[in-house]
Amino acid sequence: MNKKIFLLIPLIGLIIVGGILVKGIKDSQNKNALSFETFKPMPEFNLSPIPGFDKGLSKADLLGKVSLVNIFGSWCVTCEYEHPILLELAKKTHIPLYGIDWREAQPEDGSRWLKRKGNPYTQIGADPRSELAIQLGITGAPETLVVDKKGNIRWHHEGALNWDILNKELLPLIDILKEEE
Repeated sequence: MNKKIFLLIPLIGLIIVGGILVKGIKDSQNKNALSFETFKPMPEFNLSPIPGFDKGLSKADLLGKVSLVNIFGSWCVTCEYEHPILLELAKKTHIPLYGIDWREAQPEDGSRWLKRKGNPYTQIGADPRSELAIQLGITGAPETLVVDKKGNIRWHHEGALNWDILNKELLPLIDILKEEE
């Protein structure tokens, strides 16, 4: 009898550890998006334009409308995957899409990349030393934020956007936020 109980102890331990792992995975999947009921104010910032562009990006540019802010870099492999989706999103919707060109090796790298790949952005600011990225808690590129009319971050996605995420999460949220005062 004691042998049977002794053999069950490792099995019970495995079940408990497995449950903890499954819960951790589910929780990490949910951390990508802030609840749209959660407000995190966009910090004050004023980024310089990237080479070849006349205007940079500031918090004031985001106020008064619901907008997307996308953090990218020409060095980012995942940004290559995401970029055609952003180009199509910019063509199909009237949602302002702002870019933050992050940590380029050379200041003109982002401009060259956009010239080759196409430019989906309304405006782009350069963040070469991660000053804004640190304030936003950016850990990698690409990352995308939804900013409401008052300048509050209402959604934050780490990693590449895809049409499933856009159609199920981002676009419905934008429709809700557009109706807010």
